[in-house]
Amino acid sequence: MAECLLNRGYCSEAGTYAESVLAEIFGTGKKAAADAVSRLRDREWLYITEKKDIQGVLIYDASEYRILLLAGKDNEVRTVLLNRLKDIFAEEYTARINVLASDRDLSFYEEYGFEQAAEKQADMTPMEYLLGRELIGKTVHVEVDHPYGSFHPSLADTVYPVNTGYVILGEEMTDAYIIGPKEPLDSFAGTVCAVIYRRQSDRPRLAVIRTGELPDRERIIHDIGFEEQYYETRILWE
Repeated sequence: MAECLLNRGYCSEAGTYAESVLAEIFGTGKKAAADAVSRLRDREWLYITEKKDIQGVLIYDASEYRILLLAGKDNEVRTVLLNRLKDIFAEEYTARINVLASDRDLSFYEEYGFEQAAEKQADMTPMEYLLGRELIGKTVHVEVDHPYGSFHPSLADTVYPVNTGYVILGEEMTDAYIIGPKEPLDSFAGTVCAVIYRRQSDRPRLAVIRTGELPDRERIIHDIGFEEQYYETRILWE
């Protein structure tokens, strides 16, 4: 891999490589594979070259955070491509990477950390990789926009049992619950102790506690339940 280059964007050589992969996977003719790649040219492309030869390609949908094709000469190449995609999506602080994994690729995605996200469809398995876990243990600054005791804007007769607000990460804002203080705050500096994922959302939420404090999981679940009870929620602790 020392002499390999990671590139971004479509090129004809990467397109030809993708055509051969699709023809092999689905057993289609060259024309069908070429038509499929033509429909994918306006999506996002990553590819690796070694002495100008294509070693691997990753095609993804940036709006849905979904992998459309990942192929390489070996798992090392595919891992490099996947790590780059993870970095791209992490910069946007999205919640997950999605993929429909074929049976032959299932073990690779599982080893990388993907998990099955829905029922299997024929010979394809919906899988997802949860992003944001690297924020656990990080110090963040929360700007409070819904203080403790204030009325919820959409849940009738509900007041906020915790201060909630947002953390600015790069150019993105991520919602955060402040666990602990039971008085209204304007802002708070603390440590991320958990990342909260809603099935219906492409953005994770953070649980933030005082720096140096040990997280009490039962307390956190109780404190965020006023909102999270209405969603299919998963919490990643570490």
